[in-house]
Amino acid sequence: MSNAKPDGDTLKKAFQHVRYEAWMLKQTSRMLPSFPNLQEPCDRAVLESFVIHTRNLLDFLYKGEGKNYIAAEHFINADVWRAQRPKQTRLLRDAYKRANNDVAHLTYTRLENSKSDNPWPIPEITKEILEAYAVFEKLVQPKHPNLNPNQHQANIISVSMVVRSSSH
Repeated sequence: MSNAKPDGDTLKKAFQHVRYEAWMLKQTSRMLPSFPNLQEPCDRAVLESFVIHTRNLLDFLYKGEGKNYIAAEHFINADVWRAQRPKQTRLLRDAYKRANNDVAHLTYTRLENSKSDNPWPIPEITKEILEAYAVFEKLVQPKHPNLNPNQHQANIISVSMVVRSSSH
């Protein structure tokens, strides 16, 4: 995608995916306390899902435009967004770096971070990301009233249909 702003239909579809990311971050953060030891593969998959949704939302909220990424700045004036969003804390910068090194990429840093005495601060990460996301939602609704705040449900349905159809 070029640096041109996406059209209305593209933004509407993109918004569905952004809301899905926020929804999944919230859902996985709620599930993780049920898996205190993370010994089973499914338990680890929930943690990895949380980490990937963390990384995706941090890109969306803080990285800005680039490559083919969907960015908050596609929906809201970049100067307005940068002035009103919460500052990216050290916790979130560290979570992003760790997500890249420990989950998204196969790195030597992963060897050090895989120690069980280095847990992810899940409630804190979730709280800070969802606070920034709430500011985004507040700013985007007046500018794009056609974006349905409950549209992420349609995206969840379409994702589950893809999963079901690919398993047959």
